[in-house]
Amino acid sequence: MAKRIKRPRGRPPLPEHQRKGRILKFRARGDLVSRMQAAAQATGRSVSEEIEYRLEHSFSHERSEERDRELVQEAVAATLSKFGIAPSGEVWSWERRAEHAAKAAAEHERHTRESGVVNLMDALRRQVQAGEQSSAATNKETKKRTGTGDKS
Repeated sequence: MAKRIKRPRGRPPLPEHQRKGRILKFRARGDLVSRMQAAAQATGRSVSEEIEYRLEHSFSHERSEERDRELVQEAVAATLSKFGIAPSGEVWSWERRAEHAAKAAAEHERHTRESGVVNLMDALRRQVQAGEQSSAATNKETKKRTGTGDKS
């Protein structure tokens, strides 16, 4: 007598993207239910699908706001450092500014070398000129503060 193969009970499971999610229960106040029903009907979704869509959208919006905040903080820090101000608010001495400019030039040179840009000398020349202008302005301010400048 041949053995009978036992088949599993029920239908086979659906692929992951077609499965229904877990059931969440919550209370809705005011006219939220009627507004959700109207929105679902307008978009051709069920109320459950509309709620899920709106929740997903709110989480992705949160992530983009967080990334925007990070980008703004990075931009502010970069701008402050270009003016010789540390993120702590401390104003850098001319030695510190020179050190920062040298590091920035080295970083720019490394980036330029890695990206294969040939105009390295032009970039360095611009940085030196910017440093000289910054240094001249700093020297002028120092002379004004100390009173050692020309009194014409």
